[in-house]
Amino acid sequence: MLVARLPAGLTQQRHRVAIDRHLVPYYGRPAAEPGELRRGAAKAGTPRFHCSATASLLRNGRRLTLALAFVWAEDAVLAVLQELLDRLDRLGIRPKRLFLDRGFASVASFGDLAEQPFLSVVALPKRGKRLQALLTGRQSDRTTYTTSAEDGAITFPLWGARHDAAGRRGTTRPDAAGSRGSSTGPLPCWASRTAPGRYGCWPKSTGRALGSKPATG
Repeated sequence: MLVARLPAGLTQQRHRVAIDRHLVPYYGRPAAEPGELRRGAAKAGTPRFHCSATASLLRNGRRLTLALAFVWAEDAVLAVLQELLDRLDRLGIRPKRLFLDRGFASVASFGDLAEQPFLSVVALPKRGKRLQALLTGRQSDRTTYTTSAEDGAITFPLWGARHDAAGRRGTTRPDAAGSRGSSTGPLPCWASRTAPGRYGCWPKSTGRALGSKPATG
């Protein structure tokens, strides 16, 4: 197995790690148990999905997936997050920065990540007119935002992840948040501590980079 052949040097330093949720639309009946299908916002004509989550090491511009978990219908978001972090810990992988997609945006996850020794950044769903308004404009400034979920509500500083623009030799550079040419604007994020950093790469296939400043207030 891949994890059995990891270079020994990987455990001697901290790494950038991405945790993602994956939803595969499903149209039929459960193959074995009803709990194998997780419900969510309709996608591709169905609200039922096979759901999994992965933890990947970000190294030299590539992803190395080291942990995979099947997500059952009754699994709490925090339980899935903790399972993946525990698996990384058993492999000796210590995060330096942890990037999570919007599937892990929950009050319970925020509370747990705030206690971790590494910086965590969680993408937030772009829902609500107020949030959309906070993410427009040419200026960047600190602001706060209150979000609610099934497990409660929380108020926190809101940051923006900026879109990448193509650079020389396949490199990327962050565009200004809300600048012309960006159709969707910056991606709203929760961060466990201070500013996420100027050129931290957002590990998504769409190619995003964390901006140096929070989103517009």
